[in-house]
Amino acid sequence: MSSNEDVAILILALSGRAGASTLANVALGGFIGGLFIFCAPMYHLAISGRSSPFSKMMPVGGVSMLLGWGALLFA
Repeated sequence: MSSNEDVAILILALSGRAGASTLANVALGGFIGGLFIFCAPMYHLAISGRSSPFSKMMPVGGVSMLLGWGALLFA
C-alpha cells in the first residue's frame, strides 16, 4: 500500500465522528476493503509462491480502492 493511501485512511479515521459525510464513510470502507481484498492475496503469493483461490478477488480489491479514492474526491 502506498503512503498516499496511508494518509487518506488516517485522515478518514480521524474524521470518523458521528456527523461524518456518507461519502467519507464510503471512502473509508473502500480503502479498508481494498486493503484486505487486494493486498492479502498479494502477500500470500509473495510469501508462499503459490496463488490462492482468493487471488481471483484481487481485481475486486483494486476497484474497491479506486472507488474509495473517487468517494474521497467528492467528500
